[in-house]
Amino acid sequence: MEKKHRILIFDTETTDKIPKVKSGEIVYIHQYPYILQLSFVVYNTFTKEVEKKHDYYIKIPSNIIITPFITELTGITNEICETKGIDIVEAINIFHDEYMKCGCIIAHNIQFDIQMINIELQRNKEIILQKYPYCMNIFNAMFERLNGITHYCTLRHGINVCKIQVMSKENKPYNKWPKLCELYKHLFNEDLQGFHNSLFDVSACLRCYLKMRLNIVMTDEEFTRIHQ
Repeated sequence: MEKKHRILIFDTETTDKIPKVKSGEIVYIHQYPYILQLSFVVYNTFTKEVEKKHDYYIKIPSNIIITPFITELTGITNEICETKGIDIVEAINIFHDEYMKCGCIIAHNIQFDIQMINIELQRNKEIILQKYPYCMNIFNAMFERLNGITHYCTLRHGINVCKIQVMSKENKPYNKWPKLCELYKHLFNEDLQGFHNSLFDVSACLRCYLKMRLNIVMTDEEFTRIHQ
């Protein structure tokens, strides 16, 4: 099956937001957030089937404490990461295998998730170069251009779909970035519970993408099968 028919939808849950760095400010790699959960699905737009599903909790250093806020938001604790998690380097290697089979990479606020993968690539660069050096090509702009890999952000494309108007600091109206739950509600007129679990978010993002871009309607059964 041609690569162009395969799409990869992914999402991360993390310890925090990515810090905003002021000009001239130095932020060390250990100060950036860690990935706690990495989920991704390969969907074939020709057969209209999910070909692969991956969902991994990630081991983090013992000195990194998951805050109560993040646990409440995601349900992830240090104990879950320690007992159920795998090494981020191994997760990235599996991600690379699927990434190379797909022609389009999709996420909701894709820039955040790309940055998080890049942060982990840099944080673990030494061991990745020893074990899986090809993983350093993930999300490299020239590599993607040469290999025909494109991106699609359901957040960016959802701005003028949802048209949720808010006021700026200058008191001017503009359409805000829709949360994934807001985009889903707009497209399917349904309130869902379960967001901020990365596999659930991947399922919702895929369903939104198929509706928005390809006008493919995923059944409730298909949707549930992905995130269970």
